[in-house]
Amino acid sequence: MSAAASDSKLLTKAEVADLLGVKKGTVDLYRRNPLFPRPVMLSTRAPRWRLQDVAGFIESLAAASPASK
Repeated sequence: MSAAASDSKLLTKAEVADLLGVKKGTVDLYRRNPLFPRPVMLSTRAPRWRLQDVAGFIESLAAASPASK
């Protein structure tokens, strides 16, 4: 898979939860945070997140962490 294809990969809620190390319900709570990436809605009940957006969110958390300073 090319780099462009992997960046545009769409992730399910379960995949996002695995990347973040949280449960799926926590992803629902994170969605209320304006800094959390907005999902791409495939249908009213099928949210998907772009891998690059979730990776950017993880990087922003790491940058804001007191341990990283």
